[in-house]
Amino acid sequence: MILITGATGNIGSALLEQYRAKGAPSGGVRALTRGADKVAELRAGGVEAAIGDFDHLTGAQALSWAEVAQALSAATGKEVRYQDVPPEAFGATLRGHGVPEFLVGALLSLYAVYRAGYAATVTDDVRCVTGSAPRTLAQFAADHAAAFRGA
Repeated sequence: MILITGATGNIGSALLEQYRAKGAPSGGVRALTRGADKVAELRAGGVEAAIGDFDHLTGAQALSWAEVAQALSAATGKEVRYQDVPPEAFGATLRGHGVPEFLVGALLSLYAVYRAGYAATVTDDVRCVTGSAPRTLAQFAADHAAAFRGA
């Protein structure tokens, strides 16, 4: 399947027209747009369309780091533990490994976002975009257990 994002914008609509004129490849074409009115318009024209926004793609569930460790432990059969590291210690460790200061700052900013819970939102955008539910971390870890075990 080919996903055309921004299907009602200048470039997306031009791509969509090319696929309409030449025929869709095997697997089909799905158009993604942000507005329900645009989806209705696309569908009226015979296009498989979905409402979605890549700004908020998430997994199937919001997990704590301890829950991530539990899922990896279950999939690998090895104990995985989450150790809460204070930001200052995290930054010092990165610097001790020679990570450039600009990257240390960026990683500490990202770390702060996660610690504050800003990544806890779960959206339905994966289902809207792909037509399928997102996999849980437990499913992903089980599917790739050998890679997590280092096999």
